[in-house]
Amino acid sequence: MLRRCSRCNLEKKLEEFEKNSSKSFGFGCRCKKCAAKRSADYRQRKPEIGLQYTKSDHAKVLNRVACNRYYHKNKEKRSVARKTWAVKNRHVISSHARMRGRRLKQATPDWVSMKDLLQIYSNCPAGQPVDHIVLPKHPLVSGLLVPWNLQYLPALINISKSNKFNGVNP
Repeated sequence: MLRRCSRCNLEKKLEEFEKNSSKSFGFGCRCKKCAAKRSADYRQRKPEIGLQYTKSDHAKVLNRVACNRYYHKNKEKRSVARKTWAVKNRHVISSHARMRGRRLKQATPDWVSMKDLLQIYSNCPAGQPVDHIVLPKHPLVSGLLVPWNLQYLPALINISKSNKFNGVNP
């Protein structure tokens, strides 16, 4: 698929554009080369701002590295802590499960065949959870629990999708 860069005005492949999840298309309006040139020009015009970003970004990276190191060093310790918390807070876990069950029941119309829904869940491929296209829990919308609002997605894509709704295209 081709797209025209708003800066150099050339048609290029979609892979040559910067990614931007805030845009409806998922890509920015400038190609990667033009975006890099624009950033370099901006850093050259305002070096003090570029320096601030560099320092803060460096601190974020160091913090992320430290968190990852802690995460991998203390897997057992965190697992035990999580399990003890779950034992002490069973009422919280069961409350969340009840609320989710009520929400899904409320999102399921009476005219939907439970047989069809169970078939979708039973035919789910391994490693691909059933995902709602329009979310059942969101401040702006509530997607129904109907067969055409369900899809199979790989787990990583499903997790990265988060609880986002852009208002136009779910």
